[in-house]
Amino acid sequence: MNNIKTEIEKAQDLANIHTEEIPISSSEVDRFIKQKISLEFSKKYSRNEFEKYWDEQQQIPLFLANGCLSDLGIDSISKEAHYIMRLVATWHIEQALRALKFDTQNDTNLREDSTIGNIGTAGRIAKIWGGNTLDSENLREYGDGRFVKMPRLAAFPNTKKTTKPVTVVINNVGLGSVCSHHFLPFNITNDEKSKIVIVYKPKNKLLGLSKIGRFVEWCLNRPSLQEEVTSLIFNKICEIAETDDVYVGLINLVHTCELTRGAKQYSTTTTEEYGGIYDNEKARNTIVGI
Repeated sequence: MNNIKTEIEKAQDLANIHTEEIPISSSEVDRFIKQKISLEFSKKYSRNEFEKYWDEQQQIPLFLANGCLSDLGIDSISKEAHYIMRLVATWHIEQALRALKFDTQNDTNLREDSTIGNIGTAGRIAKIWGGNTLDSENLREYGDGRFVKMPRLAAFPNTKKTTKPVTVVINNVGLGSVCSHHFLPFNITNDEKSKIVIVYKPKNKLLGLSKIGRFVEWCLNRPSLQEEVTSLIFNKICEIAETDDVYVGLINLVHTCELTRGAKQYSTTTTEEYGGIYDNEKARNTIVGI
């Protein structure tokens, strides 16, 4: 009887390990991860600097899914610390896949194979969510916008006092974001009615048109809700163009979290944010492209 009780108590002790919050600095698991990551890091960068960059990524606090590192007052993260962050994420994602009984060791579609440069499914997910670049001119992954500072959106003096509205229509198929509820994409489709429309009525500043598309992509490249990213684009345009006369519409975007799961229905979603003269419905009705 005592032996049975002892075994039960041991099982309870083990169960409690998973419910208690264990400090990172004293966790045996974290020490194991750190050692493993240092070996991976040394294949690409100098191992002598590992501790420096490990500490850098450890010191970055948690922030909102649709936020950016710059919101924390942090100008940038080094490419080495960003790489370590992704390696740590890859390890944890690998464990999550295994917990769901995915055979990540023997399934060639899932496993990592460094001999042929295959980072494996866990590595691919970490790259998508965590971003793959710190270059604002080369955004390709849904998570890139969280760690890349805002690309320069040039604003020039409106010397000719132009007052006619400037309209920018973006209809790049596939351009979009990933919803922070399911981490599934919502994006522009090949339907001509699916687009992003930005309008502003200049006052003292004119925006450089060539950078608006890159700026919009930076806003989109982070997990977000369509309503949130619409407001983000709107607020930044107002700030940089120095005008409240702004309209932003994400028109007829398709959410794959609705299309491919759950309701499994094809529908489109339109969100708008506007101010100044565009608070007036008649003014909004004059916008070309909606």
